[in-house]
Amino acid sequence: MTKMRANLTSPKYTPEKLFWGRFMDEKICSKCGEKRLKSFFYGKAAECKKCWAERVRLYNERKPEILKKTKKKWNEKVHPKIECKICGTIFKRKSASSVCSLKCRILDGCKEEKNGCWIWQKCRGRQSYGKTGWFSKTVTAHRASYIAFKGEIPEGLQVCHKCDVRLCVNPDHLWLGTQKDNMEDAKTKGRLKGTPGIKWTDQQRENILKNRQPPNKKGEAHHLAKLNEKNVREIRNLLREGIKQSKIADKYGVCQSAVSHIKSGRLWPHILEEEK
Repeated sequence: MTKMRANLTSPKYTPEKLFWGRFMDEKICSKCGEKRLKSFFYGKAAECKKCWAERVRLYNERKPEILKKTKKKWNEKVHPKIECKICGTIFKRKSASSVCSLKCRILDGCKEEKNGCWIWQKCRGRQSYGKTGWFSKTVTAHRASYIAFKGEIPEGLQVCHKCDVRLCVNPDHLWLGTQKDNMEDAKTKGRLKGTPGIKWTDQQRENILKNRQPPNKKGEAHHLAKLNEKNVREIRNLLREGIKQSKIADKYGVCQSAVSHIKSGRLWPHILEEEK
C-alpha cells in the first residue's frame, strides 16, 4: 500500500503555514508535563527550554563534586597502584613503566659484570652510550645513573668513566669533570689517537671492543637484504635496456625507489664500483 502524498499546491499548505507549522505545533514536556509550543523546545529534546535551563543550573552547582568523583574513578582505572619489581614499593603507575623511580630504572636495565661494571642492556645510542627515558626526556644512561645515585650534575661538567666502558652505569665508576679533564684522562690512559709512549692494556682493549657497536653489514650479509648480487647486476642490465623501473620492481618483489637507488648507486654501491 502506497502512502498518499500531500498536495502542496492546496491553500492548506501555503509556504507560510509550512514554515510556522513547525513552531506552532504543541508538545508535552517530559519533565514538567506542561503542553508548550514546539518553539519552546531545543530541536527534538523531550524537555522544554525552562526545564533544560534548570537542569543545567543544578548540574553546574554540583559540578565540582561530580568532577572530583569522576576524576577519582578515572585515576584509579588509568593509574592503578602496583608493586615496583625492583624494590617492592607500592606506587601509583602513571606510565608504562613497572618501576617506581629513576634509581630502580637504572638497576632494572643493567647487568653486573665480574669486573664491577654495570653494563646497560637496553637502548643504545650511535656512540655506544646507553639511552633511557625519564619524564618524557631521553638522557644517556650513565648521566641518569649519576643523577639517581649521587645527585644533580652542575652546569658545564661532564660525567666521565673511570673504567672507560661507555655502557657502564655503576655510580662508583663515574666522576664529574670538565671537557678538558675528560681529554686529559683519555690522553693519560692512551685512549686518544696518536698518544706517544702509552698503549692500551688488554683489559681496556677487551672492554672497548666488547661494547663497541658492530659496523653495518652490506650486500647479502645485511639482515634486511631482499636481493643478491646476481639480482642487482640483472637489474642494472635491464635498466640499460630501457625497461621501466616499476616493471623491474614488480619482477623482483621490491619497490620502485629501491630500483632507482640501485641505478644511482645509493644502494649496492660496491656493484657500481666493480662495473667501473
